[in-house]
Parts: sequence; C-alpha cells; structure tokens
Amino acid sequence: MYCKKWSSYSQNLPVIRIAEMFLIRAECNKRLGTTIGDTPENDLAQIGNGVRTGIAPIVNPTIDDILNQRFHEFAFEGLRIHDLRRLKMATGDYSWNDGELVFPIPQRDVDASGGIIKQNPGY
Repeated sequence: MYCKKWSSYSQNLPVIRIAEMFLIRAECNKRLGTTIGDTPENDLAQIGNGVRTGIAPIVNPTIDDILNQRFHEFAFEGLRIHDLRRLKMATGDYSWNDGELVFPIPQRDVDASGGIIKQNPGY
C-alpha cells in the first residue's frame, strides 16, 4: 500500500523543504520566546496558507500546534520517529527509548567488524 504524496518513486525527492525551515524556526522561536526571522504565527501561516488550504491561521500558536503541523506536513516521509525520539514522546505501546524502535545491525556487518560492532539490544 502506498500513499500518493510522491507519485514517482524513481525520481530524486527533496531532502529538505522550505516548510521544514519554517517549522524549525517556529519551534525554536516558540521554545526560546524569541521572534528571530519572524514570529511563530507568521511561520505557520506560511505553511498553512489560508488561500490554499481554506483553514484559518492559528493565532498565538502553542508548541503543540507547531508539532501537530509538523506531524501533518511530514506525514509518510519517515521523519516522525526522529521527532518522537527527540521530544521523548511515546509511540503506541513503546516508550521513546525502547530498543524495539531501533533496527538490528546486519549480522554480516557485526561479524565483519571483528567484535568492534555490537548488535543492538533485543536482537
């Protein structure tokens, strides 16, 4: 099952987007209580453009508003796990630092390292 966010899987996909830059700045400014570059409200308004989306801008956004926008903006891009770990948030039945959220290191790489590389816990 695939989402239709990216229609051509063989093309070069963007690594970083302007929306990510706005969200990073909004989160940092909100956490630090600053308005360097612009206000968090204006940064979110750039992403949730009311003309384009039909959604009213968020007045005086909270950290939760910014993170919620981030989770929606990057849906199906594989970034959520990194945000959950960075913010120490649980996902489902797993705590943010659960060993099951880390993939195993391929056994051939562990063997080839001559004992230098240790397998991730739980595998």
